[in-house]
Amino acid sequence: GDHLEYNGELSAGDPIMLVAEFNLPSPEERAARRKELEEELLRGSGGETNADLAEDSLPAAPDLDALSNDE
Repeated sequence: GDHLEYNGELSAGDPIMLVAEFNLPSPEERAARRKELEEELLRGSGGETNADLAEDSLPAAPDLDALSNDE
């Protein structure tokens, strides 16, 4: 979570300079974290997934042709 900024210059002939190293989580750790976040989202949304929402729970789109004829 730290934000770091590095400034410097290298010229031709300068030795390679180590600026930073990154440690990334393993694929297993990323998958576990993703599952945790998905479960948290489900708890926050009342447990409904996109597949759980019925199409008829959404309002119908207005008939734009009918609306333009009313004017």
